[in-house]
Amino acid sequence: MSDQRLRPIRTVPFTDLFRAPAAPVASAQSIEARIASATATAFAAGQAAARVEAAEARAAQTAAHNHALKSVEARAASTESALRAASEQAFEALEKAYAQSLALVAIAIARTIIAAEPALSAETLQSLLHEALSALPEGAAGTLLLPPGAPQPAIPAGWGIAEDASLAPGTLRARVDATVVTASLERRFAQLAGELG
Repeated sequence: MSDQRLRPIRTVPFTDLFRAPAAPVASAQSIEARIASATATAFAAGQAAARVEAAEARAAQTAAHNHALKSVEARAASTESALRAASEQAFEALEKAYAQSLALVAIAIARTIIAAEPALSAETLQSLLHEALSALPEGAAGTLLLPPGAPQPAIPAGWGIAEDASLAPGTLRARVDATVVTASLERRFAQLAGELG
């Protein structure tokens, strides 16, 4: 123990005691340089992080904008499709109503012409006769009633023809015993108008 206490003392010149220490100045400059370097590094890192954050925010904003744009475009396409469908439906309804109106006008004109025509053609009466006879049992025989002045159609065997002043032009009746079947253009017109309207 006593050996450790007795170390040689180093001698320091007296003038060295009053001289400013060189090492602490160099050390302060080194610290300031390190602080400046660390500040610059931190500033650069902060700027880089801010640029990355701004780029990410811009990317997110652009993605949100694109999503909103696609949503608006989809809604616009859906609206356009709905408008086109509604327009087509309206046009079809209008076209149908127009066609029905024209058909009803044509029926009214045909009724007027038939009412003014004194006699129908033989083909028209033959068609009415076929209609009346098809409503009767096959092979039935009876009397065919026609309006005055109507041409006489070809009738099956066993049938007779008589005039009936109560019948309007374009009408005929087939009578078999108590059964009477009437066929008329007016009824056909009414059926057509009913189907149209």
